[in-house]
Amino acid sequence: MKTAARTSIAFIALLIIPAILLPGCNQSRTPSLLYSQPTGLTILGLDGATWEIIDPLIERGELPGFKALKERGAWGQLETYVPTESVSIWTTLATGVSPSRHGIQTFTRRIPGTDQSVPAPGTDRQVPALWNMVSDAGKSVVCVKWFATWPAEKVNGAMLSPRLEEEDAEPRTWPPELFSEISHFRHLSTMDQLPQPPGRPGMARSGSAAAPPEAPLEQSPGAPPMLIGQSQVESTMFDDTSVWLAGKYVFETYHPDLFMIYLKSTDRVEHFLWGAHTDFEGDPIRKQEAEVIFGWYRYYDGLIQQLLADPGRTLMVISDHGMRAQSAVPEPYYIWDIDFDGILELIGYLNRHAGGTDWDTTRAYTYRHLPYDKSFIVRLNMTGREPRGSVNEDMVLQTVRDVIRGLSALQTSDGRPLFASVGTTDAPGEILCRLSDDVTLDDAFESDGQRFIMRDLVIRKGLPRGIHTDAPPGIIAVLGPGIAPGTRVTGASVFDVTPTALHLLNLPTARDFDGRVLIELFDPEYLAAHPVESIPTYGRRTVESRLSSSGGDERMLDELRALGYIQ
Repeated sequence: MKTAARTSIAFIALLIIPAILLPGCNQSRTPSLLYSQPTGLTILGLDGATWEIIDPLIERGELPGFKALKERGAWGQLETYVPTESVSIWTTLATGVSPSRHGIQTFTRRIPGTDQSVPAPGTDRQVPALWNMVSDAGKSVVCVKWFATWPAEKVNGAMLSPRLEEEDAEPRTWPPELFSEISHFRHLSTMDQLPQPPGRPGMARSGSAAAPPEAPLEQSPGAPPMLIGQSQVESTMFDDTSVWLAGKYVFETYHPDLFMIYLKSTDRVEHFLWGAHTDFEGDPIRKQEAEVIFGWYRYYDGLIQQLLADPGRTLMVISDHGMRAQSAVPEPYYIWDIDFDGILELIGYLNRHAGGTDWDTTRAYTYRHLPYDKSFIVRLNMTGREPRGSVNEDMVLQTVRDVIRGLSALQTSDGRPLFASVGTTDAPGEILCRLSDDVTLDDAFESDGQRFIMRDLVIRKGLPRGIHTDAPPGIIAVLGPGIAPGTRVTGASVFDVTPTALHLLNLPTARDFDGRVLIELFDPEYLAAHPVESIPTYGRRTVESRLSSSGGDERMLDELRALGYIQ
């Protein structure tokens, strides 16, 4: 292992990118690079990155790294899905299958038999991810901060989970002792060199507008300190600049076949500052906000230039979605945000008091929320399983029948069923309820002679300026040996990343993936020499059923609330 001192010097040097690292955009590749087997694959995940911001900056003569990707590689939009829950999409990007199959559909999970929710753990994932597939094939992998990878998994290489703070629970890294090697990188943050929002000190870039003291940044109440601005970053936190330094260190230590790193700041600044990038002329405050957004794209462009320094290694840059202005979305609260416990309360199976659920008298509660499938899993509050169970074993079958009957009887005012299906699962005392596709928030339904409107059951969340509830597309750009230069890719989706990544690593795709290998990325001669191979499946993995709270939960939940993802 390298010493921390040597590593710090190396990374400081990396921050200054020599021009020789990035060949001229019009320089053609040699045949040996075009047809040779790549030496490895790097996947750079940039949450919320969009061509809507990248392309105008390229036209202004900026972002040479992104420009190289478009001119010398293949690129296009990456279609995503509704609801655009980032944790679900990043898991799809890493598995090649839908949320129905990989099992991580939303940001939080309820601890059974309680009112407490925790961030969705990686142990909920029901299928192998890229890092598992690559490790099992005998290749090496380094995975850094990918969504829903805590607890860190044992891989043939290294994994840094999203939880790298002092208060977080183990295992934060794999191998576990790696945490002590990378923890000091949080103190090497270069975030203060980036443009800061109005009302924050430290506008480091030359030419950026001075911050008017009377114009503080408007953001959601309770916005966590790591979101925007060095003055808000706690000394114990990893921000994207220190994550990059730690990830680069681990990459250079392990030299993996697959290097995956996830960075989130584009999404964060767009949530809070969206719109400034297109409407800032004559307004110094908006200009400063725009510079914050542009600053992060410039920073990521610098990382891309560093990654392109190895011409034998393939670079894939992806994002999970773009962004929309909140004001441009007529109905930000969708049907999957309804309070399903409220429905159970209306039909008499759940009781509440001022402190939350009255577990002593509640017979059924919402166990899982599955927004991709417009479904909910209801569990009976069973004695011996739930902490304060109220349904005895001899009453389980009858209570299940009663709940199914009560939910199935619910109809809209014009006679349509509220649920397309209501039935049992394989688990004892568990019921799966799927909302009808044509039900809207404006629909009303009746229960026990009372009329209720679906909209009144919506969980209201504070929304920032930029949102992605209607799933604008993300980006994909690939450059490396065998990639057809200047190719515009159409029809690519988040389901296609894993199959394509496996092919880039000379590994077979699986016929049960929901996506495909993006063969249009490749030069035809290269593809002929490296045909797509497939196997039936990469199988499934055992889901850890136990779920409890752990260190760091509240910090992560605070961040999700500030972004408008949860209540």
